[in-house]
Amino acid sequence: MEMRKVQQVGHATLTVSLPRNWVKDLGIKRGDLIVFIPQENGSLSIMPSNLIKRKEKGEKVIINSDLCNEPGVIERLIIGNYILGFDIIQIVSSKRISTQQMNEIRESIKKLIGLGIIEETTSQVVIQCSIDPEKFLLPSTLRRLYSIASTMHEEAIKSLINSDLEMAKEVINKENEANTIYWLILRILYLAQRNREIAKKVGIKKQTEILEYKLIAHFLERIADWGENMAKSIIPIVSSKVKLPKRLIEKIHQLSDFAYSLCYKAMECIHTHDINLANSVINAFESTIELKDNELIKELPIQAPTCIVYLARILWGIRRISELAAEIAEVSIDKALESPSKLCERYEM
Repeated sequence: MEMRKVQQVGHATLTVSLPRNWVKDLGIKRGDLIVFIPQENGSLSIMPSNLIKRKEKGEKVIINSDLCNEPGVIERLIIGNYILGFDIIQIVSSKRISTQQMNEIRESIKKLIGLGIIEETTSQVVIQCSIDPEKFLLPSTLRRLYSIASTMHEEAIKSLINSDLEMAKEVINKENEANTIYWLILRILYLAQRNREIAKKVGIKKQTEILEYKLIAHFLERIADWGENMAKSIIPIVSSKVKLPKRLIEKIHQLSDFAYSLCYKAMECIHTHDINLANSVINAFESTIELKDNELIKELPIQAPTCIVYLARILWGIRRISELAAEIAEVSIDKALESPSKLCERYEM
C-alpha cells in the first residue's frame, strides 16, 4: 500500500501523482488516457484506456494438446477455460491432434452454449465463443437450472412408480442439459466478477451475490446429479420386474414429494428473503427427512436382495436432495441478512 497527498493545482483542481513503479510496469507515457471508475464502496479504480480496449476485443487461451496424455483432459480444459470467460480457445499440436482429442473437442462443444469451431487443421483447432453474457439475466438462468434439476428429481420417482424405463432414461439424458446451464452460469459469474458493468446487466447488485449465486448453482447441479443417480438405480429395479410392496412405493413417493417441496421453498427464499421460511426448510430436513428415511430403510423387502441396494440408493438420493435444499435455504438467510429489515435492524455505534 502506498499513500500520496492530494495537491491543488490552480484555483479548483486537485491532483494526485501516479506511483512510478505502476506507471513503468504498464508502460504509461505522457499524453496517454487514464480511465477512472467509481466503485460502490466509495473507492476509485484507475486503469490505462488501452486495457479497456484490450478487454473489449476478448481474451484468448492456447492449449498444448501434446501435454494432454490422459483421456478427458482436453475436454476438461475446454470447459474450464469456457467457464473462465475466454472468447478464443486454441488447441495446438507440434505434430497432429489425435482422433481421441478431436472427439473430445467436438463433444465439449456440444455441451457448451455459444461455442463453435472457426478454424480446423490437423495440428490446430480454434474455437470461438459467440455468446453475449449480458443477454442472460442470472436470476432467470438460475431458475432454469432449478427447473431442470427439479424435473429430473420428479420424473425419476415417477418412473419408479409407473415402472417406466423410457422416462428413467430421459432423466439421465437431461443431466447434460443441467451441466450446460451450470457451466453457463459459472462463465457469467466469472465475467461479472471481473467486470462490474456485466455484473449490473446480468442482475448482480452486490459483489457478495457472486459467491451466493455460485453456491446455489452448485447445489442445484448436485440435485440434478442425484436425480440422474436415482434414475440409474431405478432402471435395474424396473428391468428386474420384481413387484415391490405398494405401501413401500407410496411412502417413497411421499418422502420424495416432501423433499421436492423443500427445494421449492428454498428457491422461493432466494427471491423473497423470507428468513422464517428458510429456517423452516432447514428444520424440516433435520427433523423429518432423517426420521422417515430411517423408517423406510427398515421396510425394504428382504425377499428382493438385489432391489434393496438400489432402493437404498434412491432413498439416499432423496435425503441428499433434501440436504441440498437446506443448504440453499442457509444461503438465502445469508443473502437476506445483507440488507436491513424489521427482523434485524441496524444501528451505528
